[in-house]
Amino acid sequence: GTQTIKSGENFKLKDGQTAEIVGLPAGSTYTITEETPPTYYTSSITNDGTGTVKAGTAEEVTVTNTYNPAPITVKPTDGNYPFEGVKILTGRDWNRNDHFDFKLEAVNGAPLKDNAAYITTNVGYTNDLTAAGAEVPFNFGAVTFDKPGTYVYNITENIPTEGKIPSVSYDSSSYSVTVTITDNGSGQLTMTGHTITKDGAPADSVKFTNTYSATAVNVTLKATKELNVVVGNRTLNRGEFLFELREKLADDTVSDPLFTVPNDADGNVTFDLNFTSAVGQKTYVISELNNHLGGIGYDTRTYEVTFNVKDNGVGQLEASNPAYTLNDKPVDGAQ
Repeated sequence: GTQTIKSGENFKLKDGQTAEIVGLPAGSTYTITEETPPTYYTSSITNDGTGTVKAGTAEEVTVTNTYNPAPITVKPTDGNYPFEGVKILTGRDWNRNDHFDFKLEAVNGAPLKDNAAYITTNVGYTNDLTAAGAEVPFNFGAVTFDKPGTYVYNITENIPTEGKIPSVSYDSSSYSVTVTITDNGSGQLTMTGHTITKDGAPADSVKFTNTYSATAVNVTLKATKELNVVVGNRTLNRGEFLFELREKLADDTVSDPLFTVPNDADGNVTFDLNFTSAVGQKTYVISELNNHLGGIGYDTRTYEVTFNVKDNGVGQLEASNPAYTLNDKPVDGAQ
């Protein structure tokens, strides 16, 4: 259709439409402007919309509007924040110098701050979360998206080649986080969801577990069998006498025999104990078993032996020297 338009009046065009303005005198100037578009559109006009009318020549002005929805910045305080995880240390409590590093890697150009290929973060000793098994949180900060799409990121733990924490394993798991960004149609990008996989299998969250384990320690308890011959020339033979080891319990009773071992040819008796955890103080009772050999008066005394098993904190269990007592008095050994 046609209509009459005067200087300063408005006209409307839809996408792809054109308007032809005729009747302007040669040599006159014109300015075409666009009223402020919605906040999520930008406007570009040929030659800023100004020109001079030339006889016999049609002047063309193109107005281009570009739709640019507002970006979204996903922050750790958001309820559905996707770039977070927890560190779990088992086997011991946290030490103040414990430290673990993590990497968030962008796949196929997914956005990160300063267009980085990856960013890092770390966790260390955290007050109120120092007990073994505590879940210590970490995150990678805010990430901004300015285009709709599906974006993939990998989260891994950095496994150092040097400076590893002694006797602590590192977690080689690889998590993939897929984030979906959509346009809500009103000029705003939104994150409509994210999914997580661990080594290719679906996962609910990102968890890296490190385990501290200390090398076991052996403790040898010893006794000596002496044969006092009153008449004759009888000698001590290998294996003819037996000795029992029992554990003294918290209520001062003793356990059933843990080991029953014979003497060797020289009268030596040994009990070998192996500890795989820091059990603290342990007390055992050594006694001779009456196996009813003819003409033998058996020793009915019981010896207690006490020692401590502790973790030195750098991957090794250690045991103190066994202390022997007889009737609550220190002695050099069980004999």
